[in-house]
Amino acid sequence: MIIVFDVDGTLLDTYPVVRQTYIDIFDHYLPTVAYDEALLASFFGPPLYDTFYQLVNNVDQANVLVQRYRQQTKINNPQYLKVFPGAKECIETLSRKGFILGVLSNKIKEAIIDGFDFVGFPNRFDLILGYEDLKHPKPDPEGLLKMKAMFHDEVVMVGDSIYDMEVARRAGSESIGVTWGNTSRTQLCDAGATWIASSFEELLQILSSYSPL
Repeated sequence: MIIVFDVDGTLLDTYPVVRQTYIDIFDHYLPTVAYDEALLASFFGPPLYDTFYQLVNNVDQANVLVQRYRQQTKINNPQYLKVFPGAKECIETLSRKGFILGVLSNKIKEAIIDGFDFVGFPNRFDLILGYEDLKHPKPDPEGLLKMKAMFHDEVVMVGDSIYDMEVARRAGSESIGVTWGNTSRTQLCDAGATWIASSFEELLQILSSYSPL
């Protein structure tokens, strides 16, 4: 069994970083954008380029804003980026039990690895797929199907967003929605989550029903 994790809002508590970085970008480069908390929350999950393109409707400007965002994220990480309590221990436990572990995120791989390195996250993942590794990011099932084909096994997707639940459904896989991110239990259920976990301890209990080999 392959356990595939989302990053933002699932393993790493990145919402404060994402929120503040969008605010910084808007204040410096898009001062006419009128944002509120609901709009900022809506940016948590979709690919960066898609978000900026929807705002400016210009390919070149969207690409520049993506680069500015990534630069600002590195500035903001020391103040805002944290790991969710229990996340490191969960990954270590699953690795010891023999599960294949993967990451599927709409962030670029460099940003994923930078975040892991910054918080000292254990390097126990067999495959990390970021935005640039796929022709079609989440919620397209390409990433999960690629994992299935590579490891010749079934996958279960663990994530905090409706995009994670949708990608699992479209790949014909089961999913575990986690409630410590930015999405409610009701929203995760409505999105088709197979299971719901409200803590890493509960997540491990659910995953214990799967065979690692």
